[in-house]
Amino acid sequence: TYGSVTIAAFQSGTSGQPNYGQLNLIAYNSTYEGGSTPSISFQAAQGATYVFSVGAQGSENSLNPNGSTTLSMITQPLDVTGLIYSPLDPSGAEPSNDDFENARNIYGNALYVIGYNGSATTELGEPESSGSDTLWYRWTAQATGTAAISTLYSTFDDQVAIYTGTAINQLSQVGGTVFGSPGAGSVLSTLSFSATANTVYHIAVGSQSANQVGSVLLGLIAPGSNYFPFTGPFTGFPGSDDSDFLSLTVSPSGSFTGKAIIDNRTISLAGALNSAGNFQKLVDGITFRFFLDPTGASNLLTGVIIADGTSLPFSLQPAAGAAAPPPARYTVLIRPDPSSGPQGFGAGTLLVRAGGKVTFSANLADGTPVTASGVITTGGTWNLYVPLYKNAGVLSGAINFQQIIAQSDFAGDLLWIRPSTSKISGFTASPSLLGSAFSPGIPALNLLSPATAAFFGGALSGTTSFAGLQQTGGSIKAPLLSLSVNKSTGIIAGKFTPSGGGKPLKMKGVVFQDQDMAAGYVIDAGGNGAFTFGD
Repeated sequence: TYGSVTIAAFQSGTSGQPNYGQLNLIAYNSTYEGGSTPSISFQAAQGATYVFSVGAQGSENSLNPNGSTTLSMITQPLDVTGLIYSPLDPSGAEPSNDDFENARNIYGNALYVIGYNGSATTELGEPESSGSDTLWYRWTAQATGTAAISTLYSTFDDQVAIYTGTAINQLSQVGGTVFGSPGAGSVLSTLSFSATANTVYHIAVGSQSANQVGSVLLGLIAPGSNYFPFTGPFTGFPGSDDSDFLSLTVSPSGSFTGKAIIDNRTISLAGALNSAGNFQKLVDGITFRFFLDPTGASNLLTGVIIADGTSLPFSLQPAAGAAAPPPARYTVLIRPDPSSGPQGFGAGTLLVRAGGKVTFSANLADGTPVTASGVITTGGTWNLYVPLYKNAGVLSGAINFQQIIAQSDFAGDLLWIRPSTSKISGFTASPSLLGSAFSPGIPALNLLSPATAAFFGGALSGTTSFAGLQQTGGSIKAPLLSLSVNKSTGIIAGKFTPSGGGKPLKMKGVVFQDQDMAAGYVIDAGGNGAFTFGD
């Protein structure tokens, strides 16, 4: 969203049409132009109806309210215990836990606390380390060990401090003070401390300067109860391009395994996140820093990889699991980069199985076979990464599963690197990948009958065309052209003779039902070309 906006959530009784005359405000937040993206969090009740409002704020926006807004929502089961949920009250009343004596008691070993610091005050005698406009919480440790507090996802510049003691002017701070900013995702926003069983701890969440108002999402994980509700696998591309890759699977206790491919080097990773969700280690001269929120307030694995003095930050989503697209079979075309690389269409198939598991098999336009597997993330993305040419090249990119009617069911831009050798020239190309749902059977292939075929590009001289082609079963035959279609997979194979004569050339491709066409590449020693079939 561009501009100054307010977002709010209201509850309206049980499921069905909302009653706009009886709405109960349960969450509220706003931002000004140039600020962070506004977000709200709340506990959803099964069967309840919720109404969301997004509106312009301020007179300058009220006079010109035109603009676009993307409203996103993430739902997740609350697998943690001890959730405390407090409706947000922007009416001006002081929060009930504004003062130390009225600290809100929180219980459990893994919990969220949701609050709002509007109209909060700074109490006389509060430690300076607690910040301004503080909210107070009280928690009693049930075991001895390391505990962790997180406020990574508060919507204002916050600071958190933990104390023991019985009066506001007689507090002893435990550990240091941590500072956070909206969306910062910094490990500095998480505070670990040594907790002692049966000790009462006072947690102050304040703003870094007076009159900063916003929502608070406080997470706590107790000693001995490491619980990481989002376990992955996490996959993605560190840095600003798709040439490096990271994959990590985390257990509920925080141990992890995975691999990183940095500068064509494959590095095996294994270790354990600490109770605050942090990990740092130097492996083969490369520094790895990971953070995963143990309270589940965020499902992102964030961090940075430092290799040869270059920082490669990342923010990876976990697998979608049951929320992934349903199992289906697809055909895939890899559309060429007109400025670099072979000019044919790479072609193959992709299978999505239960839980968003992906299996991919294709041939690139230079004939190189490619196979890959992976998972679709919670963001609807499959992160493709395939080392090629004896690990000297790569095919990689983020593929987004979002249907565009009559175009594709998923798509993404790729990075294709082929190194030079004594026999062939190398290149760096940016082709694009498109996927179409495929329904097996002869009726689904009728798009090839009647049809026009065109062969062009690469070392081909001009364009060779065939018109009025008729399909018989799974085959098409004409003078100088013969091809067959696999009715189960949509894969096309055959031969044709160029209009200028010469020996027949092999061709490979796929049917692309979303666009009622087919395409692929022609195998020519002088340089592979392309073919298309359509009306």
